[in-house]
Amino acid sequence: MNSQDNSSSNSKLFRWQALTVALLIVGYAGYYLCRSNFSVALPLIIDELAAKGLNPADAKVRLGTIASFGVFAYAIGKFFSGSLADYLGGRRTFLLGTAGAICFTALFAMGGGFPLFTFAWLLNRVLQSMGWPGAVKLASRWFSYSAYGTAMGIISQSYLFGDAAARQFMGWLIQQGVGWRGVFFAAAGVMLAIFIAMLFLLKESPRDIGLPEPPANPDNLIGNQADDAKPVAFKSLLLAFLR
Repeated sequence: MNSQDNSSSNSKLFRWQALTVALLIVGYAGYYLCRSNFSVALPLIIDELAAKGLNPADAKVRLGTIASFGVFAYAIGKFFSGSLADYLGGRRTFLLGTAGAICFTALFAMGGGFPLFTFAWLLNRVLQSMGWPGAVKLASRWFSYSAYGTAMGIISQSYLFGDAAARQFMGWLIQQGVGWRGVFFAAAGVMLAIFIAMLFLLKESPRDIGLPEPPANPDNLIGNQADDAKPVAFKSLLLAFLR
């Protein structure tokens, strides 16, 4: 490859790396629409349940319990989502988490009682646990190990503005007179638009655009197998981890 071709390839890679980072930032920030909506809309949900005859204090306790179970479900999901990202790939894992957040946010909004509220919120949080492992896996495929810290540092900015922007947006909706179900549907709708954009634009690795994938860290614990698109056998991974 001559210098001109090499320069063109580097330019193409940089553009796709920038696009991938932008999509992951927007995508993970979007997760907060389907995560912070519960706490933002909580007073409205309590008011609706109280109008149906439930004691407001009891409604607050029961909804708080659902929120606590959701945090637990999210934590449990983290134990499995990392390995899932290894085997499914970062793109599929991230998109699966996004699709789950959309579906179960909408299902929650269609609910009218605690059984469906609980089911929808738990599944929402479990599937959302796939988002960050998927993002990390994608970054590891798109960037050289010498740039992991920089890439993930930029992507991590989604933590800073994602929650704040989501709360501002949903608060504005409530000020406009939108009920809590409308807030949930709006969150799911915006997330759906993000999902569609990622479905067409997010790629698993540079191989998908005809470019070589950056090599893995030569000091990794599984040697040359770290460059494989699929992970090695689970036993080998476990032994490497234990060592």
